[in-house]
Amino acid sequence: DDDDDDDSSDGAKWFWAGDSKTGSQDVWIQYDSKMSHKFEKAFQAGKDKVKVDDERFLDIKNLLQRRYDDENKRRSVKRVVPKKKPTPAPAPPVPLTTAAVSGLTATVKDTSPKQKSAGQGDDSDSDNMSSVSSSVNATALVKAPTYWDDLDSMDYFEVNVPSSSKEFLDLKNVMTSTIASHHVNNPSNHKVQFSTFEVTRITRVQNPMLWLRYISRKKHFSSKQLTPLSKVLTPQPPDAITNEFWLIHGLNSDFLDEITQFGFDPRHCSLDGMFGAGLYFAENSSKSNQYCHASPCKQRGAVALHNHSQCKCTQSLEVCLLLCRVLLGEPFVEKKYQGNGPGQFWNGRRTEPMLSNGKKADSVIGEIGANLM
Repeated sequence: DDDDDDDSSDGAKWFWAGDSKTGSQDVWIQYDSKMSHKFEKAFQAGKDKVKVDDERFLDIKNLLQRRYDDENKRRSVKRVVPKKKPTPAPAPPVPLTTAAVSGLTATVKDTSPKQKSAGQGDDSDSDNMSSVSSSVNATALVKAPTYWDDLDSMDYFEVNVPSSSKEFLDLKNVMTSTIASHHVNNPSNHKVQFSTFEVTRITRVQNPMLWLRYISRKKHFSSKQLTPLSKVLTPQPPDAITNEFWLIHGLNSDFLDEITQFGFDPRHCSLDGMFGAGLYFAENSSKSNQYCHASPCKQRGAVALHNHSQCKCTQSLEVCLLLCRVLLGEPFVEKKYQGNGPGQFWNGRRTEPMLSNGKKADSVIGEIGANLM
């Protein structure tokens, strides 16, 4: 019932990602209590969607607010459940042969560097709420990857991966073994030339809210008969399905927190991209490195040779690469580039092209010879 007026204060609270002054969706704004109750009722009933207003609806399964006229226009949504006050334990019996001793209960907070809590935008109630009661096994609830540390809530946090661990060494190998020879000491797309990488640190991002959205999409692809890709250099993650790979994304470090906490924002996709507007990933770390810039530099993306003076990056600055799990689904493979100039195939394109079977592709892959671009 969309008009249910029950807005009990102890229910879940719902938030949508609003725009900050930078134009990014990186501020959490709370729905009013009536809307939150409406969404929670639909969530508990197992509904896939619920109306927000005449122009928008809530995609509950993927935790997104979408527009009716264009479902690709969306905003992230999160659900937060207030912490339940623990029921006081009954007082222990007083021993007959000794004096009664008062019991003290200590609250222990893990302050080790392995788990670093991150902010959630502009939540006014963030000190009083957590996404899941501590009595709930959040790891099982979200079907978290086996390589994640156990979750005690639905909050975002980061794990500093020890440099001596197998996880660190495996991921370091992905970065150092996928450097293409034609990117080495090549100044065509970046001022800083390189021949190899020094992996200084690895931080594992554990974002349960984004992961729920990801596994919903993964379930969709797992039901399809996909043509397996065999030429991708990067490995597949544990429990991967067909055409799910680790792929690499280069970026300006200033945008790191926005992406890891809120996900990739399609509104920032440029129509000038080689294959139109989209989220771009590479199998070669050296390709993605061409798009990396350290925080003092305000450049984005590749920087042509004649614009090197605008780039403030230097060899000594640390840059960031994102190693992401990516679902490619059934891709459109571009073996002969059709161009993105005026009137050409990729010019102004915002959606994937059609496959030979008449169905729309799930992704686009540029292929050169034996390797993907």
